Amino acid sequence: MNPTPAEQSAIRFLMDALADRGWPDTCGLALRVVREFRANPSVFRTPRRLMALVPSAFVVSNKTTKSAVASFLSGLGPSLAVQLSEAGPPGAPLQVLYLTANPDAIEVEEIKPDGTYVRTGTYLRVDREVKAVKEALRRSNLRDQVRIEHQPAATIRDLTSGLNDFRPQIVHFSGHASSSGLEFEDHHAAGSQEITFPLLAEVCAATDTPPKLIVLNACESLEGADDLIGVVPAVIGMSALIDDGAAVEFAAAFYGAVASGQSLGAALAQGRLAIRTAGLPGADLPELRTRRGVDPARLHLI
Repeated sequence: MNPTPAEQSAIRFLMDALADRGWPDTCGLALRVVREFRANPSVFRTPRRLMALVPSAFVVSNKTTKSAVASFLSGLGPSLAVQLSEAGPPGAPLQVLYLTANPDAIEVEEIKPDGTYVRTGTYLRVDREVKAVKEALRRSNLRDQVRIEHQPAATIRDLTSGLNDFRPQIVHFSGHASSSGLEFEDHHAAGSQEITFPLLAEVCAATDTPPKLIVLNACESLEGADDLIGVVPAVIGMSALIDDGAAVEFAAAFYGAVASGQSLGAALAQGRLAIRTAGLPGADLPELRTRRGVDPARLHLI
């Protein structure tokens, strides 16, 4: 049976890790480990079983021992689990639940030369962001392997329904936020509803298939990473106030990189560089938090 796309990614991940350790895999060890993990996810907690998977030829060619290889492999368990966790059937495209909410205008006060105050309100350009992301995907070589499910004027109910209906690997939110939570549309009345980060984590945990990654393209949203990292392996948030244009540049470059098969770490770097090359401030604001044992340089979402 041919490996699924997720298994191929996991095999590549293991082979790269072994090569970096100085143990090139010419004996099919990575394939054996991935298939065993599929059948028995607890294999990484069973050193004897891991040792049994290591071919003698691998030990001889790399001048090591089975116990040393098993010990090294056990440390890769969390990252491998992320590589192999699929929200849909094997071969299904990467599902991105893209939530945008813009219930309230940003109010700015300006003092005119005559001393009068003028208050103006502007809304985030979230539709422009979605358009830019879709254009970036169309230019990517793996565009057919990414599906964006956009939910505009998103409420918390839209998040719950999206988790149930689409089983997304990525949940993305663009809109207003603060250090305490995100501002969704209020499904009961006009206006906004703040969803605190602990509550958001509970919502994302209340599913049999939590996402792999949550992206919060909103001001000060990195504050929620500690609450969310207990639910998902990786979280991207903004460490402070981010300019609307910078948020658009980041999102388009980030998803363009993901849809080109780049690792999570590389996609984050390209998103930051897009802000810098556009001449905008805030290139250092997008930050990534991961669970212990998850290496963003080795985590490929496609």
